[in-house]
Amino acid sequence: MQGERAVAFPIVHRVDSSNPDSPTRDTGTVQVWFWCPGCDDAHAVQVGGGNPGPKWSWNGSLDRPTFHPSVLTWQGHRSAPTKRCHSFITDGRIQFLADCTHALAGQTVDIPAPPEWLRR
Repeated sequence: MQGERAVAFPIVHRVDSSNPDSPTRDTGTVQVWFWCPGCDDAHAVQVGGGNPGPKWSWNGSLDRPTFHPSVLTWQGHRSAPTKRCHSFITDGRIQFLADCTHALAGQTVDIPAPPEWLRR
């Protein structure tokens, strides 16, 4: 995992969601997580598969990921977020857009290695 800046996890669902002992099935969707130095938190995007929800295209790289379209996250309600992070992720770099509410708004930085707890 050395050198990787993102972590990918398959999304699985229980065959019987009401039974915690039910077997799981692979949805074919993967969540790719990366560490955001602006938010000091992890962000995730869904790529591929049949899981409901928005999907991003991904170049398949965990070391120098590229996602399309832009990644937008917020805390609080959408109409009045308390924090907002909007970026383009290209070739392992985060281009923070001007509408971010953190100190890295308008800057471009390398994606840092994820913290150890996210790699497990």
